[in-house]
Amino acid sequence: MAVRASRVFALLFIAGALFSGVFWIFFSDRGGFRAEDEPRIAEILNREYRSGDIIFPSPDWDIGFTRYLRDGITDISYTLHAFTPEEIGDLNNNGVNVLWFVTDGTERWEGIRERFGLREIERYPAGRALVVKAQSSVAATIKLLDFVEAIGEAKEVYLTDQTGAHTPCVWEGERWRCGRQEWQYVGPQHTLMAGRWQKALWAHPYTNKTLHVVFENTVGARTLVLGTAFLERAYREQNGHPVEVTVAVDGQAVLRYTNESIKQRYRNRVSLPEGAHMIDLAFWVRFDGARHFVFNGYLAP
Repeated sequence: MAVRASRVFALLFIAGALFSGVFWIFFSDRGGFRAEDEPRIAEILNREYRSGDIIFPSPDWDIGFTRYLRDGITDISYTLHAFTPEEIGDLNNNGVNVLWFVTDGTERWEGIRERFGLREIERYPAGRALVVKAQSSVAATIKLLDFVEAIGEAKEVYLTDQTGAHTPCVWEGERWRCGRQEWQYVGPQHTLMAGRWQKALWAHPYTNKTLHVVFENTVGARTLVLGTAFLERAYREQNGHPVEVTVAVDGQAVLRYTNESIKQRYRNRVSLPEGAHMIDLAFWVRFDGARHFVFNGYLAP
């Protein structure tokens, strides 16, 4: 009986230790960055961060340093683990902005640098922590026209139905208003695209209608990169309908695909024909219930 009791207590002790360990790793603000290093990290970012830069903390669950950041530092991504090297390259806007990596030491930074093919520009020790200014080691992504940044410059945003009837959207503030309901618009936001925190355009589609976002290629682009995704509220909806995506150039389709109602960011890169003028991004859905849908991308040489 005593042996059995001792075994029970031993199991309870082990279970308690495991639970404490899990809590310590995932829920405690201790570990990762030392409390005394958090103001030092913030001091560096407050001084060096510029608009357009992006900050990636790693480990991403320890964000105590953010309480010391000045107003205006809002582009912080806690989802580095979800990005691919190619997608990290997309964040390099014409070589102007930089990426900041806040790590708990040199070893973690070296792993990140190797995984994503990063070029270190400068490093700033912050006690035991390390803040690194970096860019993708590939050539800077040249974005002649960024869809999110240039949405106000869109040539036209409108809806068509099965009869071909044309209903224009109206520019209102910082977005295109396409109806009376709050969700009926095309406009910028920061959001999660399959676990990747980034800028995108809300473009909730309409039942049996096609939403068109048209850009004029005034920049002589020869390449188009398009990313689309459902938000979590949408892909967790049972029996949610997919969105049919079409890209047409001067009336001719150059890209068609189905964005399934799943946790995935679809990324497509296509060549544009010589002399491409009007670029029509079109999104259609059979039923719009909980179809929280976003896209981003750009035109390139």
